Amino acid sequence: MAARALDGAVPAYRSNRGQPDGKAFASGFARQAIRRANDTCAIKGITPHRLRGTFATLMSEACVPIQTVQRVMRHKSFTTTMGYLDKNWM
Repeated sequence: MAARALDGAVPAYRSNRGQPDGKAFASGFARQAIRRANDTCAIKGITPHRLRGTFATLMSEACVPIQTVQRVMRHKSFTTTMGYLDKNWM
């Protein structure tokens, strides 16, 4: 059974489409995009892990249930999800 996004659509990470022409993104695509963003913006030190933490925090601040945050983040353990959120409350 495919995972579903909050709006019912299949999440991008489960999609077989990739780019608009149907081809998969090249290896390192996201890393290169984040590196370019770091080079061109005033905020430095952006990493995929930091973006995940920010995403989890924003969902929590929007009163999304912790079980939903856990499922969207694909964490097996509730304590892993809480670790992301606890860091932002200290």
